[in-house]
Amino acid sequence: MPIGYEDAEKIMKVLDGSEATWARWRGSMPVTYRLTGNAIFRLDVRSFSQKRKIKNIVAIFRGSEEPDRFVALTNHVDAWVKGSIDPNTGTATQLEIARVVKEAYDYTGWRPRRSLAFCLFDAEEFGLIGSTEFVEEMLRSLQARAVAIINVDNINGNSTLSVKAVPLLYRAIVKAAGKIGHPNPSEIQNGRPTLLDSWRFYSPKGPLPGDKSVPSIGLPASGSDHQRFIVYAGIPVADIRIESAPIYTYMLYHVSLNLIFKIFLNAVFRQCMKFHGR
Repeated sequence: MPIGYEDAEKIMKVLDGSEATWARWRGSMPVTYRLTGNAIFRLDVRSFSQKRKIKNIVAIFRGSEEPDRFVALTNHVDAWVKGSIDPNTGTATQLEIARVVKEAYDYTGWRPRRSLAFCLFDAEEFGLIGSTEFVEEMLRSLQARAVAIINVDNINGNSTLSVKAVPLLYRAIVKAAGKIGHPNPSEIQNGRPTLLDSWRFYSPKGPLPGDKSVPSIGLPASGSDHQRFIVYAGIPVADIRIESAPIYTYMLYHVSLNLIFKIFLNAVFRQCMKFHGR
């Protein structure tokens, strides 16, 4: 159950347990961060249950050589409260890719080699319900035709990539990152002209022993819609974000103040769109 900083600060102030010594366990509230305590408090949750219809949105742009095979770009449409970052930054990226692909076709007749599936799933925040129903219903077709799933849930920075993917996609992701110029002037001034340069700088410890060409890539766990595709269908997946450095969870995550005009963020949608286009 997410709560705001005002309420969290009141709780943290009365904790009397051992102090958190690991830097990543300490935030920026004006309190001493402790691991536990003997304080007792009551949280009143006012909620209700009701039946709702959910709708997934899927659009297909047919490929030129293997139209029966596809790469899916995925995100979700629902949000806790307003969702300016999660999921709307991912949605903006996905819509921009779709616009550019359509414009390229209109002006030049270009098509990708394989088809592109643009998928927006509903009820992600309630337990990945939309993507679960989709994968279960389309399981045989997905296993026969899906090449990869690229998920973009949110963008909350402009410094470095944060990637979770299966090993099969490592090289493709690194190659794409090396082709994208960095839009952040400070990164360029510090000698990091591409997304790959910043990624290697901030996350140098890669998953392949003895191979420094691949920066840090985590395993794709749960938390967004890509999870159902790899767990249920065994399809290669990547969950890709652009983060601040050092990486941290943005302060208005899943709260009512998550409004676009409340968030100071140097938008990097074009940067992320180019990367996923690669």
